[in-house]
Amino acid sequence: MATNLELKCRVKSLEAMHAAAWSLGIQPIEVLIQTDVYFDVPHGRLKLRRIDGKTAELIQYDRVDAPSARWSRFYRYEVRDPQSLEGMLTRALGLRGVVRKRRTLYLYGPVRIHLDEVEDLGSFLEFEIVETSEEESRAMMERLKTTFSIQSEDVIGGSYIDLLEKSKAPACGLIVNPSASPVFE
Repeated sequence: MATNLELKCRVKSLEAMHAAAWSLGIQPIEVLIQTDVYFDVPHGRLKLRRIDGKTAELIQYDRVDAPSARWSRFYRYEVRDPQSLEGMLTRALGLRGVVRKRRTLYLYGPVRIHLDEVEDLGSFLEFEIVETSEEESRAMMERLKTTFSIQSEDVIGGSYIDLLEKSKAPACGLIVNPSASPVFE
């Protein structure tokens, strides 16, 4: 099991986020085209991540869904046959949804900086701080929030799959079955 301190926020301009990263003296490491297939699970989240040109991974993680920097515990497992595994897990657990994104990856010491363009959701920035003490991680997170001009109202508490589900939910929050007769009491 690994842990990291992470923060995810919606951004108006990826160009401004690139400029902030460059101000740290870093350049993008690579651009990743990712498809995350989420499965229905009773605890945490389970996703199969396919990355164009790379080996797929099965990732299970747990974290609170607070709109702040939060600790995440995760397990990763390399997958050689993602298509078969996806079919098996979909049959066994059920498919929750699929998130597609274009991720630009920067590395800054122990920090992974992700600039994401997420299909049907928009632009996001994510920090993942790994392999440091809690005190060092929190101090680094505060410096990054300042450098990237992160405002508290931009921070999101869930994951992309949560946002995608909310964006596709009926506006009133009710699912209506048109064939059912109304019940009045």
